[in-house]
Amino acid sequence: MARYPDDVVQFIARHFHRNDITKAYALLREADFKTPRVLRAVLYLSNGSVSALRHYIAACQQDLRQVLIEAECVVGVAETPMPVRDMSLPLTHPRNVGDIDGTTHDVTRRTASKRIEHFHLHLLRLAFTLGKVQYRVAAVQRHPRWVRCYRTENNVVSSVRLPLAFVMEQVAEQIDLTVAS
Repeated sequence: MARYPDDVVQFIARHFHRNDITKAYALLREADFKTPRVLRAVLYLSNGSVSALRHYIAACQQDLRQVLIEAECVVGVAETPMPVRDMSLPLTHPRNVGDIDGTTHDVTRRTASKRIEHFHLHLLRLAFTLGKVQYRVAAVQRHPRWVRCYRTENNVVSSVRLPLAFVMEQVAEQIDLTVAS
C-alpha cells in the first residue's frame, strides 16, 4: 500500500507520541498490508503504542481473522462475536470511534472524561450474569458509549468492552437513580 488513507495519517498523528510516529510508519511499511481494512484494524488495536503495533502486525501473520474479530467485534457477550465496528470504513467514521476518541482537541477529551465519570457512577461495580459467565462493571470508564467490565468464567478474569446500551439493559433493575437530600 503506497499511500495511506487520510484517516490513517490523522490517526497516527493523533494517537502516537511524536517520537514514535516514524517508528510506526516504518513498521507499517515493513508489514505492507494489502487492504486498508487490515491496516485500520492493526492501528485501532495498537491505540498509539509501538509495542502493541508490533504485536498486532505479528498476529496478522499468524491469524488475520482473529485480529479482525478483535478490532471489529465484542467477544464474550454472546456465543458468536458481536460486530460493533467496520474497519473497511474510515477510523473517524462514527461506527468506528469506539474507545478511541475521534476528536482532535485535548481540551475536548478532558471535558468529555469528566462527563463520562459522572455518567458511569450509576453503573459502578454492578454485576450481571449471562449463562455461566459473570460480568462486573469496572470502576474506571473512558468512553460514554462503552462500558469496561470484568468478565469471569471458570476462575479466569479478563477485561472486555461492552456497548453501553447492552450493559444498561442487563443491569437496568439494579440502577439506583435516587438523589439523597
